[in-house]
Amino acid sequence: MGKRSRWKPVALVFMASFVIAWIIVLVGSDVFGFGKGWDNVEIEVKTEEADVISVSKMLKKNGVIKSRCLFVLYEFLFRKSGRVKGDWQTGKFLLNRSMGFGELIRSLTTKPVKTVTVEIIPGTTSYGIAKQLEEKNVCSKAAFLDAIDKGKFNREFLQKIPKSVVPFSLLEGYLFPDKFEFYEDQDPMMVIEKFFDAFEKKVWPTLREASSPLTTHEIITIASIVEKEAGSGDGTEGVAAVFVNRLRNPQKFPRLESDATLRFYKIVTAQYPELATTEREEAYNSYVAKGVILGPICSPSRRSIEAVLHPPKSEDFFFVSDKEGKIYFAETFAEHRGNVKKVSSG
Repeated sequence: MGKRSRWKPVALVFMASFVIAWIIVLVGSDVFGFGKGWDNVEIEVKTEEADVISVSKMLKKNGVIKSRCLFVLYEFLFRKSGRVKGDWQTGKFLLNRSMGFGELIRSLTTKPVKTVTVEIIPGTTSYGIAKQLEEKNVCSKAAFLDAIDKGKFNREFLQKIPKSVVPFSLLEGYLFPDKFEFYEDQDPMMVIEKFFDAFEKKVWPTLREASSPLTTHEIITIASIVEKEAGSGDGTEGVAAVFVNRLRNPQKFPRLESDATLRFYKIVTAQYPELATTEREEAYNSYVAKGVILGPICSPSRRSIEAVLHPPKSEDFFFVSDKEGKIYFAETFAEHRGNVKKVSSG
């Protein structure tokens, strides 16, 4: 009995020490941002929410803090110490879960960064996107393109890009066209992630479940050509059917034969002559390359992607468009020649 009673206080001290250490770790991780991940979180503080109680509720809801009471107490002591004097600001803020309480308070009591709206229309290339972002002061064109080439991204759909592919831009076709709100002077990596979020939400579920003999990369590539050839007109589905019909009949039609692929190579190499190589020229030339070309030539719309996945039944293998964008389809080369003559004389 005596020995047991002597061990009891020791065990209690050990347990108490463990509990205290555990509490210190929990409090420390919350206060200083340890072990909470590195995810970015965007929050909006409205006028009626510009107080510590409302802000703490918002931060906890978004997983930025764990304890509202601790945050409110910290803010009170932080202000008493004179380390922050500003009022809570209103607007949109970009935070990170790794931020400690002090950094969060400083960020939310400082005037938020200006936001800008950027609309990327279907058919825009990654180079065109980079130019728009620079014009809107989101990030420089060079920084954006550099992030595309060197950035490390963990998205399921990117694993579908063949490792052997060395296109002009590694992410061409995967920067989904949409209307976005960015911060001025934003990190290019975060900008790209926003494009990926849109792709993942709006087209990836469809592509993941698609039953098609084509790979995801081939679907995006063909859809990008369809986008450039048909635009937003009425011929999207018909153009997609022509290319799919050709792929289904490789003996008679081994190549896609799209002028849009030639224009893409010429435009890119005119701006970046150092990217021009004979290998790339042939790989992007749909009059030379058999089957699907090297990779996408722009960011296709959801409509173009779905048109490739579900083309209408058709026996057409040719098309030509006039100056107004009207597209004439043909089943035979003789019929196609007649359409070309009609368009040329019109």
